[in-house]
Amino acid sequence: MNKRTLLIGAVVILVVSLFFIYRTGASSSEPKLSQEEIKQLVKEQYPGTQNEPDLQLKDGEPVYQIEVRQENGSYKVVLDGNTGKVLDIYQKEAEKAENVEPDDNNDTTTDEDTNTDNNQDNNDDTDKADKDEPSSEQGNNAIISSEEAKEIALNQFSGTVSELELDEDDGTMMYEIEIVDGNKEATIEINAYTGNVIVIETEDDDD
Repeated sequence: MNKRTLLIGAVVILVVSLFFIYRTGASSSEPKLSQEEIKQLVKEQYPGTQNEPDLQLKDGEPVYQIEVRQENGSYKVVLDGNTGKVLDIYQKEAEKAENVEPDDNNDTTTDEDTNTDNNQDNNDDTDKADKDEPSSEQGNNAIISSEEAKEIALNQFSGTVSELELDEDDGTMMYEIEIVDGNKEATIEINAYTGNVIVIETEDDDD
């Protein structure tokens, strides 16, 4: 009777011990953080489109794996299920393969040829622009007024303006002004764009 009682007691103790061990192991595998909490943590650190977190056990500890898709590729983030600490992050192999650029010598040669052609086209366009572009003197047709031209001429030779003409000389617009002062006469040419005096010719009728 005593042996039977002892045997039953031993079995009960064994069952209780096993149950306690099971409960302890089960409770340790349960993460402290929920899936929603993990998703929020990942969103704050790695913005992008997420899938649902996958709960796994690693060395008896709960970990979450969650995939995040960004513009430059997809990443797998591994987090501690209890603390939310990022344990690992890596780019998916498929994305890595897509991002590798092929090493093609023929393509390189083509690119060089293309760059050469583009440079030649740019040079041609530049030459054409240089030919079509007016000189700095003629930019925006900024011709001085006839009154300004008269004032410049009279500063060079005092008298009365008898004639004023605006003509083109070798592609440059020029004012030709004649001034009379008694028996003296002067012809003055002025650059119509800059106001610079180009020529001054004087005559004396007494001669």
